[in-house]
Amino acid sequence: MPRNVGISMHDQEKRNKANSSTPGSERDKPMTLSGHLPQRSTAPVVTNHFLPPIKGGRGLARFDLAEHLAQTERWGYESLVALQLRQAAELVRYAQKFSPLYKERLAGVAVAPGSGLTPEEYAAIAVLTREEVQNAKSLLFATQLPRGHGPAFEVYTSGSSGQPVRVKSTKYSSFFNAAVTSRGHRWFARDPAGANVTIRVLSGDTPRVKNKGWAADSSGPSHVYSNRIPVNQLFDWLLHDDPHYLQCHPSILQELIHRSLHVGVKPARLRDVRTMGEILEPGLRALCQREWAVPVRDNYSCEEVGTLALTCPEQDHLHIQSERVLVEILDDENRVCAPGEIGRVVVTGLVNYATPLIRYEMGDRAIAGAPCPCGRGLGVIERIIGRERLPVILPSGARLFPVLDAEPLLLKSGVRQYQLMQTSVEEIELKLVADQPLSKPEEASVSVHLQRNFGHPFRFKFFYVDEIPREPGGKFQIFKSELV
Repeated sequence: MPRNVGISMHDQEKRNKANSSTPGSERDKPMTLSGHLPQRSTAPVVTNHFLPPIKGGRGLARFDLAEHLAQTERWGYESLVALQLRQAAELVRYAQKFSPLYKERLAGVAVAPGSGLTPEEYAAIAVLTREEVQNAKSLLFATQLPRGHGPAFEVYTSGSSGQPVRVKSTKYSSFFNAAVTSRGHRWFARDPAGANVTIRVLSGDTPRVKNKGWAADSSGPSHVYSNRIPVNQLFDWLLHDDPHYLQCHPSILQELIHRSLHVGVKPARLRDVRTMGEILEPGLRALCQREWAVPVRDNYSCEEVGTLALTCPEQDHLHIQSERVLVEILDDENRVCAPGEIGRVVVTGLVNYATPLIRYEMGDRAIAGAPCPCGRGLGVIERIIGRERLPVILPSGARLFPVLDAEPLLLKSGVRQYQLMQTSVEEIELKLVADQPLSKPEEASVSVHLQRNFGHPFRFKFFYVDEIPREPGGKFQIFKSELV
């Protein structure tokens, strides 16, 4: 039986220190969950109601959060919701005091110290849209971090929404995200000594990298391929590295399977596929099981908040990671959807105090789920239906599925929304909703960045519009094509 992957505070401290580029920097300081700074610190203190009380003032420097989550996931649904509302109240009180935006936005919300929110009080808080996050800019950020949560760092959205936003996250939030990722590895008994391949955005012109270790406590080789590489080449590398585990976007997985069928060869040791960033269609799950005899597990996440939900180890639906995020699926009247109904995904991140996101509407749509028979009290999302991407067609006929990483560049240029349309194998139209048209040098810079992103010198034609409407059913397609 393979050893389960876990993460403790002590493990995370060692990994953070090993990854630090500046000796003695804030990133080298011990990670704590609360109460671990000297008494002279004036940083505010917040409570995490999902964690056990701290005894003797020692903090939680060696606390194994992943092991603790193995217990909390078995708590009843009602108990988890009650704790979520207490944690949301903690966040509301903090945002009212330290976030300039929320001082005004939550002025009418009264939450007594130490008390939680009722479901009615929580539902009365106005939904926060992506556009409001864009407009708020730095006013959304907290002016102070809670004790033991720092340091903070900036995060940009990665290209699935078409409306780029910038937030700040913390070391504390990253630790929680690593722990729920570890939970997924434990659910599926992934062997930390096994080899893993991840296909994602790689910075610069690097096509592939190899490291040791792909998760906390793992010792197996970790191969990362750039998603800018044509699928045929990706498949050749996959056969060569012969991993036990694969993580990629569903669209890339589908093309890899089609390539496998075409050449009549399949990965020999593959045990498990993890998908991310796009809709996982049931048909693709069935295709992978039929052709490769390998199950597919989905990871639903966003850059702004982190991991939101993971595939249940016993069912095909998703379990909300309730200890770190409160997820609602709401209809157009902001009413909670019943199981089986389609609604908008609205989230509150419960552990990131650097950028409080309270009832934040991400732009996705999902089907609400019923309680799971597996016995876990974690909330259920039956299926995500609000993400979709098409391939980019190169003149050679090769198909690419790049995740667009130009959003930081566009955001700094005042772009609020964008959409690309491939009209030929040489030309792509770029629609922009911007505060003002980009200058010619800015357009040239964006073009060069996207050409590198796509791996081909496409001609980009810029069009400035007041609005880019969603597709029927509420979907937004960041990339469209007349060639598919």
